[in-house]
Amino acid sequence: EGVHINYVRALEKISDGDFTTNFVHGSKASITRVHPGSPGNAAVQDVADGLVDIAVGPIWITGDRLKMTTFTMPVQQDRTVLVITRPGKSRDLIEETEKVLDPFTMGVWGLLIGMIFVTALLSVWFSGKRSRRPSVYARLAVDECLQKGTFFCSAGVEQNENASLPRKLLMFGFAF
Repeated sequence: EGVHINYVRALEKISDGDFTTNFVHGSKASITRVHPGSPGNAAVQDVADGLVDIAVGPIWITGDRLKMTTFTMPVQQDRTVLVITRPGKSRDLIEETEKVLDPFTMGVWGLLIGMIFVTALLSVWFSGKRSRRPSVYARLAVDECLQKGTFFCSAGVEQNENASLPRKLLMFGFAF
């Protein structure tokens, strides 16, 4: 039987006859020809082809499977763990900073910082605030660099566009 089959049977009892279940095995064509070595993909393919109404089991939701058919909300989630062989024992600031910078090369980081800087300068240029004093432009450029950099580093935490810069800097920490 199994936990997933028992779950569907419990839903069937709760529904008071709204639906009935007839459990069948996956089609041999999907398993052997279309998706050999992936019973999850084969089960989703059977749903997409209309051979079955639902597939029940420990099936991960992947991008390829989402292209085949729709999914319900997950009733169970697996915990994903990253295993690192012989992790380092050092906890100094330089090594911890290197871990944060590791996903990108220095060239990509330079490109990202350059894009933040250019975006900030363009937003000052097109802001419509005209002044003849260079110090005003410098202050606006610094504020825009901080704002754009903070938004980039906030990892998608939504920020109020009209909030003050100190508030945005305080919100920066909530992304971590």
